[in-house]
Amino acid sequence: MSLNLEDILSKVKQVEETKVNQEKSGGKDPRILTFKKGNTYTLRLMPNIKDVDNTFVSWKEIGFPSVVNGQFVYGGRSPQDAGIKDDPFKTTQWDTYSKAKDQGDEDGKKRSYKLIPSRKQVGNAYLVSVEGDDVDSKTKIGTVVAVKYPAQVDKEGNPVSDIYKTIHEAIFGGMAKKIGSKALDLSEKGRSIIVKVTDKAGYNSYDAKFDDAESLDLTPAKIQEVLDSVHDLTAFVPEVKSTDEIRKILDTHWFGNSASTDDELEEDEIPHLSPTTSKTEDVEDLEDLLKDV
Repeated sequence: MSLNLEDILSKVKQVEETKVNQEKSGGKDPRILTFKKGNTYTLRLMPNIKDVDNTFVSWKEIGFPSVVNGQFVYGGRSPQDAGIKDDPFKTTQWDTYSKAKDQGDEDGKKRSYKLIPSRKQVGNAYLVSVEGDDVDSKTKIGTVVAVKYPAQVDKEGNPVSDIYKTIHEAIFGGMAKKIGSKALDLSEKGRSIIVKVTDKAGYNSYDAKFDDAESLDLTPAKIQEVLDSVHDLTAFVPEVKSTDEIRKILDTHWFGNSASTDDELEEDEIPHLSPTTSKTEDVEDLEDLLKDV
């Protein structure tokens, strides 16, 4: 078996450059477009021609406020979502809920909902323009970026998160006949999605809509180059933390058994944390909510 060492070194170099760029940007992945309040982003979504099945990639992750100081604690990908049966998050969630229910503790029941996994999705997009003071994102105009957003669904599986709902409706839902494949078309027939980010009670709020068809002034050769530049979206799916690490996070931040805050993250470090990702809205019974989780 022969090895193409030049190709291998090229990939190793790309990985190393990505790590360096992340260090320069304070640990944030430079491939990901971070939406900021007060800005409007115009994007043309793209198919993943290298891996069509992963044109959009979804997963579920855990996050909850710490009882130590109320700050957001990130728990990584939901073990259950990754097919792992030993899931301390799920066990703690049910224990918290059951005890609160037996005691008639409504606040305790609502607190247990904080451990319900949040669904997220990521896709590739060509960044057309940025209106506002987001200097970092403006440097990415004319390049392929990874776009992450909440992708929550209701008990029937219908999209409820702002950006996700707009995209799903345009490509697969009631607007599919009018928009459909045009949402993923880089030619003059394509339609861009415009995302306006505003403030709502201190959180990001997203107004997303598809624009009329317009040319991006890309030649056929440039379109092919852009399509060949898609990111491997599976690389953005967070890892499942080890069982021991999860139990430590829960012990510290859910039960408050120590003062360590090593796993804390500020809310602006978690992409697109917003009221639409809330796990406590319109929840009446945990059993009903988790039927399809």
